Amino acid sequence: MMDYLKCMKYTENKNAPNCRVMAKRYLKCRMDNELMDTSDWDSLGLTNLPEDSAEKNQKKK
Repeated sequence: MMDYLKCMKYTENKNAPNCRVMAKRYLKCRMDNELMDTSDWDSLGLTNLPEDSAEKNQKKK
């Protein structure tokens, strides 16, 4: 969470793609630890991030 907040401060709250990747990791951690309900990434607006394409490439190998 702190990394995300630092990123947002650095980018002047512009919601840059690299900050969105951090937000997705943070929310995934919260979901995995049952601190929030599991949600679809589409509904959270966290799809088509740079990290997503890297994960797809690793799965293909």
